[in-house]
Amino acid sequence: MPVDIYNKNFQNWLKGVFGLSTTRSVLCQYIIDQLNEDLKDIPVSELKQFFRCLCSNKIFQLKTARKIPRTWECKHEKCKILMERFVHNHTEFGVLKFEWSKSSYESIDNPDLENVDIDVKWEVVKLYMYVEKEEAVVNYNSIECLDISHATKVIRNCKVLSPDGSAEPCERVLNLRNKLMHSPDNLMDEKGTQEIFEWTRRLLDCLDIAEKTYYKKAIEELQTYAERDFVVKYQSEENKKIIDKILEAKKVADKLVNSIEGANQLHNCKRLQDMLGSITGCGLKGNNVLEMKPADYKLMVKKSLEDKSETIASDIAECDENSDEIKELENLKQHTEKVIEDVEEVIQTKETEEMIDVINSLNQELEYKKAEEIRLKKISEESTVKLEKLSNRLESIEQEKILMANEVEEYKKQNEILKEKTTSLSEENCNEPQLQELNLTWPAHSVPIEEKSQCEGQNDDLDFTLADDTLNENPDEEDLDSDQIEQDHQQQQQRQAHHHQPWQRRHRRRHRRRRRR
Repeated sequence: MPVDIYNKNFQNWLKGVFGLSTTRSVLCQYIIDQLNEDLKDIPVSELKQFFRCLCSNKIFQLKTARKIPRTWECKHEKCKILMERFVHNHTEFGVLKFEWSKSSYESIDNPDLENVDIDVKWEVVKLYMYVEKEEAVVNYNSIECLDISHATKVIRNCKVLSPDGSAEPCERVLNLRNKLMHSPDNLMDEKGTQEIFEWTRRLLDCLDIAEKTYYKKAIEELQTYAERDFVVKYQSEENKKIIDKILEAKKVADKLVNSIEGANQLHNCKRLQDMLGSITGCGLKGNNVLEMKPADYKLMVKKSLEDKSETIASDIAECDENSDEIKELENLKQHTEKVIEDVEEVIQTKETEEMIDVINSLNQELEYKKAEEIRLKKISEESTVKLEKLSNRLESIEQEKILMANEVEEYKKQNEILKEKTTSLSEENCNEPQLQELNLTWPAHSVPIEEKSQCEGQNDDLDFTLADDTLNENPDEEDLDSDQIEQDHQQQQQRQAHHHQPWQRRHRRRHRRRRRR
């Protein structure tokens, strides 16, 4: 098949086209109604004369790509007043500069326009329909012919038509229109289609026209396209005859169900009734499908693609001739025309061959869904493994947390014990102030090392020993001769008196204190 018009994403694109087309019709009718109300206080003759003067000055729209003020002239003061009114109604009136001057000529009316029937509402719409290439405005001839992008721009640019809260919906609809109509492959996922229905519905709700019949009808159509899928139902002439006979049998089964009282017979008749219903295709009908005949569906596809081609042609006419965008649009238009040729070929295809194409399309979609299911299943399994690893890691962290908490408690206990010991030692030190004061680390009968070193440095031959009254803790020394001890003691006293009398006094005081203890 040259083009797969039964592809799910192609049908989503098709529904998006229908949604925009339905919305466009509502917007055009809304513009006509609002302008009728706004212009009713202005005489039609004055409006026609005003637009004749604008045409003579080659003014087609209020906003242009040119930044300099625009000058125009005519002989009618009322034209100046009308221009000020329309400029003030533009949402960008602060940047629009028009300088009017009264013509010195008696008349500048274009004689060719005298007998022209001017549609004043259409002329007003052109003032607010900004087109980058201004002269392209003449390619349109009525409000009903407007593309949805132009209708949306008119509503956005005109204060009379632009209700509160419509700015974002207008911008979204414009972007979605370009995305849909500039799609190279005419495909769109379901999310994109639902986005179109969401923002078109929001835009229509902003207009505050819920009581209008055309609004209610459009909302029902949008709801239908958003919730239902296309189903192309094939029935050959032979099949139709068979179906007709089965329908007659189904009616008989219905009568039997109503007349039979036995439970078993009733159950069998209901089974027959359900079977006949499924054969006749009743199961395909419902609130979730749009059932169409093959010929009608193919013509609808062709019409949608032709609308796309016209839309692209309109966009090309509004672009600058040297821009990169115009080259892309021209290539897109050529591709769209080729697709239209393919659809015409599909229209000529025999029903049997087309049924085979539909089956092939469904098989491709089924294979894609199976592959997607396998991919998602693989991702799910990988996620499960990662989740298990994370769970195990979490349990390990919890255990480490418990162990660390126990260690902290143990450290706290040891810290308390150390505090108690420190307190006890402090109390003992307070009971021995003399040890803290003297800082003694040597035995009671020994000479301090520092002082002994000083004495030895001054006189190496001095032999320092304890006085006779020093406590002798060695029991073996008690047997020494008392005379010898006394003699040694005297010699020591003489040396100490000669060299270190101050130290001797200090040493004796310490010795006496030790003996008292």
